[in-house]
Amino acid sequence: MNSHKNKQKLSRGFTLVETLIYIAAFTLISGALIELMFFTQSTFNKINSSEGIESSANIFLESLSKNVSDSASSTIENSHLTLYKKDELGNIYTVEYSTTTDNMLVVTQNGYTKTITDPATLVSSLSFTDISTPHSKAIRTEVSFKNIKFEEAANNTFWATYILKESYK
Repeated sequence: MNSHKNKQKLSRGFTLVETLIYIAAFTLISGALIELMFFTQSTFNKINSSEGIESSANIFLESLSKNVSDSASSTIENSHLTLYKKDELGNIYTVEYSTTTDNMLVVTQNGYTKTITDPATLVSSLSFTDISTPHSKAIRTEVSFKNIKFEEAANNTFWATYILKESYK
């Protein structure tokens, strides 16, 4: 008869207190995991936004560096830069940098316009400044980008100064 009582005790199940403790522990662990998931997603969005901005800045500044250094002269109107270059035959052609009405950065060469910023990256400001000395001419560029997919991301500003190759005396 003793063995029958022992079997009854073993198959009774959990008490109400034990069940409440398990539910509370499960709720705390689940809440912590959900919070970790949201934090991870937010961090990923910040990093992704930053990489898109830096990629757009690198593409713009490298393109500008290549074109300015090979230019004979330039004109600047507000945030619009026109570079005058010579081809192999000595013919002059233009390369233009500007922003569109929807704040995308574009370069136009021989009538062909190309967007050079990431679709999620907009130009919040763009300025070109002529720098002239008795011996050379340069262009200082300042551009600020923001990411439209991640509103919390700060504007990133990049500066560069390029000397026109054919302006050396």
